[in-house]
Amino acid sequence: MARERRKQLTIRFLHRATLFLTFFTLGLVSLFFFGNSQNFLDRSQFIILGVLSVSSVLSTVMGCASLAIELSAFARRRRFVYLSMAGASALCAVVSLAAAFASRGILLVAAGTGR
Repeated sequence: MARERRKQLTIRFLHRATLFLTFFTLGLVSLFFFGNSQNFLDRSQFIILGVLSVSSVLSTVMGCASLAIELSAFARRRRFVYLSMAGASALCAVVSLAAAFASRGILLVAAGTGR
């Protein structure tokens, strides 16, 4: 009984951490776009993009780990709450992966050829 409760706490913790990191990533995306329209300094934009790329990669990894654990919990227990949590984790992982590619692409283009 205690072991199952511990696993359920692990699933909840991973799911909530994934949601937090995804919303943090979306907040950084909005901060970047608002900063772009309000003429933030280039240095500030590079800092925002650097933090955005790290948080989005971390969110993608957490989302994939959470997705795997939630799918295995659904397969064992057949409770649909785990399936809905897995769907949310998959969506978070996809959104974070798109933000990671976008932020790294913008940093790559902004760096130029280096000449």
